[in-house]
Amino acid sequence: MREQQVRDKESVENKKVEVEKKLVEQSQNAKELSDLQNELSVKKAEREVYVSSIAIEKASAEKDKKDLEAKRDEAIRQAEAAKKAEAERIAKLKAAQEQQAKEQQTRNALAAQQVGQGIATATSSQQSITSQADVSIGATSSAKGQAIAAAALAQLGVMQDCTRLATNALRAAGINYHGWPIGYMSLGTVVSAAEAQPGDLIYYANGGMGLAHIAVYIGNGKAVHGGWNGNTTVVNTAYVGSGPVFIRVK
Repeated sequence: MREQQVRDKESVENKKVEVEKKLVEQSQNAKELSDLQNELSVKKAEREVYVSSIAIEKASAEKDKKDLEAKRDEAIRQAEAAKKAEAERIAKLKAAQEQQAKEQQTRNALAAQQVGQGIATATSSQQSITSQADVSIGATSSAKGQAIAAAALAQLGVMQDCTRLATNALRAAGINYHGWPIGYMSLGTVVSAAEAQPGDLIYYANGGMGLAHIAVYIGNGKAVHGGWNGNTTVVNTAYVGSGPVFIRVK
């Protein structure tokens, strides 16, 4: 009996140990499972963070790309608009210049016609001299003036404008100059009509319809004028609208 009790007690103790051992193993397994679950949760969270970061970077890159494309498109639009505006400006400028040229041609033609009409009217009561035999050079104390007057008179009937006549006449005295009528005033000094001598130049601010004019005085109240009626003629010095200004060439 005693022995049976001892054996039963030992059996109970052994079972108790086994149970405790199993409990320990279960506890360890549960801990390992918990640790594994925690590790998986961390890795999952890290993966989600990584995926989120990639998504954010991609979205940012796409936004930057869209912004750059928008800026590029705007720059292209502005460049095309500027190019179009410049082309329109050039076209308008060209059209304006062409219109200006046409108007100037019309004005020139009208002025030439009116000048021709003016000289015809002005000389209707005064015969224009076109032959050197019909006129003589007045007295002068200057060899230079005599040469200029003679050279001008020698060009009667030659088709040329007033500045070309003056230039050709001055060349006979060794003076080389050609320019606008007013420019010839710089070649000498102004003298009065009473002091005028053959070979002096005569400047008219208004030589007809607002056009300046230059002529060569040959004395006796007459001067050689170029460009009127298509020929070089001799007319009275007081013919044109403005009073004559006499220039003594140096």
